[in-house]
Amino acid sequence: VVEYEEDLAGRQMIIERVRTRSMASSSARERPSGEQIDDNLGRLLRVANENK
Repeated sequence: VVEYEEDLAGRQMIIERVRTRSMASSSARERPSGEQIDDNLGRLLRVANENK
C-alpha cells in the first residue's frame, strides 16, 4: 500500500509538471521556444533584481 501511495504521489507531480509546461507553451505558441526561454529567464532575473 505504501509503495502504491508513493507511486501515486510521484505520478501526480509528473502530471502537475506537464500541465504547467503545456500551459506555458500554449500561451506563447507563436514564438520559437528559444525566445520563450529567454523571456522567462529575463522575467525571472527582473523579479530577482527587484527583490534584492
